[in-house]
Amino acid sequence: MQLGQILEEAAVPVVGHEVTFHVIETKDGVQRQARAEALLHFVDEPLRHEADRHADEWLRNDPLYKKHGIIPESKRREEEYYTFLIRALRDKDDPTKPFCALSDYPKFRKALVSRVVTFLLSEYQAYVEAEYPELASPQQTEGLIEQALGK
Repeated sequence: MQLGQILEEAAVPVVGHEVTFHVIETKDGVQRQARAEALLHFVDEPLRHEADRHADEWLRNDPLYKKHGIIPESKRREEEYYTFLIRALRDKDDPTKPFCALSDYPKFRKALVSRVVTFLLSEYQAYVEAEYPELASPQQTEGLIEQALGK
C-alpha cells in the first residue's frame, strides 16, 4: 500500500497530549501567574522549518542583534524552542485552534519561564516516543514485552 492510500484509508485523528503548566504576565509592574492547560500536537517538518524561519526573523529584528548581525547559536536555539512550541501547543477545548495565535508571539515569549519551556519540550519528546513505537530503545521494547507477558 502506498503512502497516499494509507493516509486516506487508515489514518486516524491525532488526539494530542495534555499538558498543564504555569504562565506569567507583568502588568503595571505587578507579576501575575496563572495555570494553563493545552494540548501538544505533532509539528511536521514544514511547520518546523516555518518555526525556524520565524525564530531567525525575530532575532534579526531584535535591536540587540540587528546592529551587529551576529546571533549566538545558543540564542538562536532558544528562540527556536519558543517558535516550535507556539506551533505545537493547541487549545485544549478546541484543538483546531492554536493555544496562542502567532500574532501574540511576543506575549507568548514573555509568558513562559525557561524551565517551563524545558518542561514542555520534554513533554513533547515523551509524547512523540509514546506515539511512535518504532522509536523505542531495545531496553524499552524489552520492558514492554515483559510487562505484556506479566513478568
